[in-house]
Amino acid sequence: MQNRVRLGILALPISGAIGIVSVLPPGVFIDPAVDPAGFAQASSTIGLGNMIGIVSLVLLLVGAQSLYSILVDGSAGRWALQE
Repeated sequence: MQNRVRLGILALPISGAIGIVSVLPPGVFIDPAVDPAGFAQASSTIGLGNMIGIVSLVLLLVGAQSLYSILVDGSAGRWALQE
């Protein structure tokens, strides 16, 4: 059980790293009103960046749930937002 929770907590920094990678592909910040041809050429890269961002958000949710389970079971139960 503890190993699974530790892997879940590891998902938090991995999520941050993947989130940074999701904005790195070229074309994410191209304004279609200014450069429509460049935006059309980079549209597949924008989709890839968005899909990587979705993976990052899923890992963030897994990490937050693992952190919550550690806080509830540990001595810092009041930090887990329960009454």
